[in-house]
Amino acid sequence: MLFLLREIIRKPELLVSKTEKHRKKLNKFVLYFDRLKQERLIRSDVDSRYIYVIIHSLCSFPLMNGIVFSYSLQFLRRSMMS
Repeated sequence: MLFLLREIIRKPELLVSKTEKHRKKLNKFVLYFDRLKQERLIRSDVDSRYIYVIIHSLCSFPLMNGIVFSYSLQFLRRSMMS
């Protein structure tokens, strides 16, 4: 998962080009977040496809993500106390 995120951050146009190439119909989840962006309930600079990838990875790899989140929360707490 970290590899995928690193690649998306490094070259975001790859995700766009892959999804455009194989585009059939937009996922209902992506459409939902597009609607929220139009209603200005979420920031407009966030791509709905990225949200989909992140939430999908959270559901697909819960154990690994649990470890990542616990370390990031520990880091956040330490940085707030300093």
